[in-house]
Amino acid sequence: MYDLTQLKTFIAVVQEQHLTRASERLHISQPTASHHIRALEEHFGVPLFRRTARGLEVTSHGERIAEWAGNVVQASHELDQRARDLAGLPSGRLAIGTISHEQLMEPLSAAARAVRERFTLTELAIEAGNTWTIRQAIKSGELDAGVVVGTVRNDELKCYPLGTLDYVLTGPSAWRDRLEKARATQIASMPWIVTGRGTPSHELIEGLFTAEGLDVKVAVEVNNAALLRGLVAGEVGIGFMRHDEALAGVEDGRYCMLPRFRASLPLTFVHQQSRSSDTVLCAFVETLTARWAQACRTPA
Repeated sequence: MYDLTQLKTFIAVVQEQHLTRASERLHISQPTASHHIRALEEHFGVPLFRRTARGLEVTSHGERIAEWAGNVVQASHELDQRARDLAGLPSGRLAIGTISHEQLMEPLSAAARAVRERFTLTELAIEAGNTWTIRQAIKSGELDAGVVVGTVRNDELKCYPLGTLDYVLTGPSAWRDRLEKARATQIASMPWIVTGRGTPSHELIEGLFTAEGLDVKVAVEVNNAALLRGLVAGEVGIGFMRHDEALAGVEDGRYCMLPRFRASLPLTFVHQQSRSSDTVLCAFVETLTARWAQACRTPA
């Protein structure tokens, strides 16, 4: 018989199309993830994946089972919540994902304190990630909610707009002269450092380059913004950074900025629509959004 942990592993592998990335996301070993997949294949009696040169490709049977598995995982969350409501004692675990942003720390801390003081039986977990991993983890049920950057196009997610973050194209300081003189076509053909699919890098490139018929030359893909900043400083390539982080690097001589390639992306707290009546989650959202609004009104 399978369990929810195996289903969550299966869903993560389907989403990532890669066993190692899925196991890293779930904080389990690759052999454990492989064992979960084999156990499900033996239980269901059908192959769930086929191996290709690019990684794991889900089979047609696997696609249908993944959809049903997602429904089962989501239903288990709803069952837990309804049972807790009946008992009148909210408990269990609330898992929140967030991008790394210093201004979020105080609102997140306030929301965490509010939940811990009001719901003493609830275990609270907060983990850092990028926008893509947070969205996928919410979809699979590994996370209950999270703070993400970029346009959210998913009717199954309830969104709480927090504001916007400014991004600017940034390069190594040693490249300043050539970057300032370069045309857009030349900028696109330079080596780029990008974060993975579904993250701000891709939305910014889509809006500022692809929409103009320009294809950027990706040199390195990384899984977090800190790596991107380090590689840009190391003269590996150029990439989009948050304006505040780029400005700090300009001031200490690591980066140069190209203000003509600048855009803002929405910052949003999201969770599954089906979790809208979750008492603990609602309390977390209420405090987080109020403290974020207060922080934005407070002069620096």
